[in-house]
Amino acid sequence: MSNRFPPEMSSEIKALAGSTSLSNYVVPPLFPADQRATIHEDILNFLHHSMYINMSSIDPGGWPTTHCMHFVSVGGNDGSLIVYSGTQPHTRKLVNLEANPRMSIVVFKPEPATPADKASYLRLYALTSILRDGEERIAAWSRMCDKPGYESTRRLKIGVDPFLRFDVILALWEDRAHGKQAGTLDYAGPLRRQ
Repeated sequence: MSNRFPPEMSSEIKALAGSTSLSNYVVPPLFPADQRATIHEDILNFLHHSMYINMSSIDPGGWPTTHCMHFVSVGGNDGSLIVYSGTQPHTRKLVNLEANPRMSIVVFKPEPATPADKASYLRLYALTSILRDGEERIAAWSRMCDKPGYESTRRLKIGVDPFLRFDVILALWEDRAHGKQAGTLDYAGPLRRQ
């Protein structure tokens, strides 16, 4: 297996990410460049300690479909953010993502004994690649099995079923639990400038 995990996003996903306009989104202001690395680490830590994501895709009729899913997240060597999740073949989400790779993820995680209005919140916009075989799928499944609380993953057929790779292009982060201001990380900015 390659020492480089996760591998770079595919050229097709890069092209789509580079052409995605943020003007259609109402988002909090971009975090300042000098805070980017710290915020990225905060997001990775938040995801590492979260059990589920709520992932939405668009069905062929244009309706959003949301699924609660186990997942694992990885920070790429280039500062990227990738989320992986397993699925079974022929599911609605797989059909949706094959037709339209655009999707979103929401993670809302209240801290124990903390009011809901103080809970941290993360919204991700991403582009999907479907991994049906190969080293990356096996590595993602292995990392998911090693995630705290996911030990039962090893008993599932996910190791042979498809994996979904979500290349995050935009992250809206509000860390209210720690009193931090809401902001946006633009993961696709460098792709638009190429």
